[in-house]
Amino acid sequence: MPKVGHPRRRELKARVQDMGRIVFEAKDDGRRAGLVRSLCPCEYIWTMPLWDIIFAACKDPSPQVRIQALHVIEDAYTSGMPDVRGIKLIFEARQDPDTEVRSFAKDVIRVLPKLRAIRSADRKRRLNRAREQNGLE
Repeated sequence: MPKVGHPRRRELKARVQDMGRIVFEAKDDGRRAGLVRSLCPCEYIWTMPLWDIIFAACKDPSPQVRIQALHVIEDAYTSGMPDVRGIKLIFEARQDPDTEVRSFAKDVIRVLPKLRAIRSADRKRRLNRAREQNGLE
């Protein structure tokens, strides 16, 4: 029996898998870290969910890649795209074998509530400004 499913969902899943292959086939740690960072919502507007790639990057052998994956999770969270698994990975990273990864995770945990509040206030200001400009207030 042929596979039945939503064609758009299959297409998106294939695109994510292709992106993941590009990221993880890179042999150089710095290149993989840069590719993970380029998927950050602050750099790239997500048109499909990229969590599988980001979560896999949290398990990469390179501390550089793991730090960039944590940064993506942090930015996604503060941008209003939280994922419980991502937050859990940030907390788990406090036990990472690498001191820089542990330090980064601890810093993120410390500032996350402040960053979210700042971004939320900024979104409200922009929304109010747009309403005023469009005569909605």
